[in-house]
Amino acid sequence: MDFVKPMIRHVLYPYMAAAKGNRVRENLKRLQATDFDNYEKLREQQANQLRKLLVHCIDNVPQYAPYASLRADILQDPFRALGSFPVLTKDAFRGNPHDFLATGVQVGDLIANRTGGSTGEPLQFYLDRTTVEMYEACRFRGLGWHGIRPWDRSVMVWGQPLGLSRLEHKKNRTLERILKNRIAISAYALNMEEIDAYTGTINAYRPDYIYGYSSALYTMARMMEATQSRITHRVKGVVSTAENLFPHQRDVIERVFHSRCVNEYGARDGGIIAYECQYYSMHVSMESLYVETVELHNNQTTTGSGRLLITDLNNFVMPRLRYEVGDVVRVECSKCACGRAHVVLSAIEGRIDDTFITMNGTHVHGHLVNHLARDLNAFAQFQVIQHAPDRFEVLIVKNEQTTQEQVERFVNGILQRFEGAGATVAYVDEIPKSESGKVRYAIRRF
Repeated sequence: MDFVKPMIRHVLYPYMAAAKGNRVRENLKRLQATDFDNYEKLREQQANQLRKLLVHCIDNVPQYAPYASLRADILQDPFRALGSFPVLTKDAFRGNPHDFLATGVQVGDLIANRTGGSTGEPLQFYLDRTTVEMYEACRFRGLGWHGIRPWDRSVMVWGQPLGLSRLEHKKNRTLERILKNRIAISAYALNMEEIDAYTGTINAYRPDYIYGYSSALYTMARMMEATQSRITHRVKGVVSTAENLFPHQRDVIERVFHSRCVNEYGARDGGIIAYECQYYSMHVSMESLYVETVELHNNQTTTGSGRLLITDLNNFVMPRLRYEVGDVVRVECSKCACGRAHVVLSAIEGRIDDTFITMNGTHVHGHLVNHLARDLNAFAQFQVIQHAPDRFEVLIVKNEQTTQEQVERFVNGILQRFEGAGATVAYVDEIPKSESGKVRYAIRRF
């Protein structure tokens, strides 16, 4: 019997709400209440929140103070007024991040976050609990479409924290198990020899769902199929996140796990952007954010495939209007058989992370280099290319924090996972973008 479920549901969540002011459950109930609102009602809710946000920005955020003349336009039509604000690229934000902090906000009271991002461009920013709690509620709302509840037991196929001692790893695993009812299998060390151990862990733990990087779930499923290793009970779903989920990957994952593969689309610097319903539509979290698309080579609004811009409707402490997350998508207002009227992402391009392979056949997820670079926070951009099991190429765009010692730590951190491999380092002015407009940070060329 799972004693953690009732503890989280009836003790931890009520305590967090009463003692800490946690609003995840409250937000979730609100989202569930608007789940089947018609498009006009959702759009009206967006307009009211966007109007409030834009007025706050011109009054309290130094970066947006020069747009005070838009006040009348904002009050009349906030969607049209938003188009008068500039597209915010990661480079522009990185150039003066503190100008985006609202007046009177103390950094010490906020939640620091940073990302290597799937574009390979490290970025540091701040959130408050209100924003983070809405992100969590949006995730649980999407999971709920597939019968998954916040306190359900899960196994994550995920990148493990780096640089921790054995005791710190043990403490981290214990807290995850008790407070979040989940355990993790490292996406950095998937190999055929250990696949029976992985499935044994899943079978012993009996999770309600499995959650992980798309390519890591696919790699594990292929290994399970090749070795005829299998899980012995049915999970509610296998949730794919952090990367594009391709049809061939979904087919293998669903065939091996005998369960629906659910696609989650989010970003560390954007929250939960969209979730897949039971009819395979990717519904945008309209209650939480406003999305736009602009042409690939200019900032003109487009109704076709374009660069995705998001405006977080809940982040008032460090607002980022029309923030470009680095993905190319297609947004449509289409009716879905599930009955939800939220706009749909009919195509998500980019976000392709390659999985590296060691000389003994172990698969190491490309997020490894993202984690290493994020912890160093010392490069403007980076890209790691594996040309052969024993040969890497590391491209680095320096910033003012870059030192030779940090570069060596970065390269050594990679090579520790690839015994016998070597790497060449090249300092470049710019990392070339892929056809989708992304800068991929992990590429395998063989």
